[in-house]
Amino acid sequence: MREILFPAHRMLHQHEGFSPGNPVKQPLTVPSAIYDTLRATLVQAELMLLRVLGFELRIPIPLTFLPRYLERAMEDVASVGEDYGQWAKEEKEEYGVVGDVMETSMGRACRARAVSACKEYQLANLFPARVVALGCLLVVMEQRGLRVPGQRKAWVSDVGSRKVDFEDFEEVVEALRIKQP
Repeated sequence: MREILFPAHRMLHQHEGFSPGNPVKQPLTVPSAIYDTLRATLVQAELMLLRVLGFELRIPIPLTFLPRYLERAMEDVASVGEDYGQWAKEEKEEYGVVGDVMETSMGRACRARAVSACKEYQLANLFPARVVALGCLLVVMEQRGLRVPGQRKAWVSDVGSRKVDFEDFEEVVEALRIKQP
């Protein structure tokens, strides 16, 4: 911020000359009320400009959706009724209970697939992140010999919370199969 404000202030007020009684004509210093005011004004102007341009700072990526989709997909496989949160740490370690689904081998494989998908132009720019995440999950499941229970379209709708377009999903799965690691 200083790199912008100091030269701008100096250039705007260089023709006025130095005046000890007028704070605007003095060189800009930190900390000072003028610097704080200019900084706050610049930040507000940047935010307004970004809003006008429709700039979104939160860009969704497939890694955001993977944990939720993986948990939903594995509900059929895992024992859903068991509450492992009440178990002592020693019990969890003894039975190999994993607290985060993304730390399982399936989660790590899905994460690796999603990271490689983010590097592909087509997958990263032409499809929503949630579609790519669900496609990565299906491809990893198929690689491990797991099948989708029932109809694939119903599975996509259930695991993807009815927010994943099935046609886009099929295209993503095809692209992921072609780009096997």
